[in-house]
Amino acid sequence: MSKITPAQKKEYIEKPFTCPYCTSYDIKGSAYFSDKTGNVSQSITCNTCKKSWEDVYTLSYIKEYE
Repeated sequence: MSKITPAQKKEYIEKPFTCPYCTSYDIKGSAYFSDKTGNVSQSITCNTCKKSWEDVYTLSYIKEYE
């Protein structure tokens, strides 16, 4: 499997709705996974080029209900 370049990673993080390998919009994510340390991730697969990767999420904000 070819590696994602640092430039592709940066572009994907800024615009996470396209495949970082082939830029297709036809990507699909699985259920979210959380471990005991609070890390949250999601496996993503591109239906066009069939590459897979894992998105890793960081809590950046909390919105309070009114």
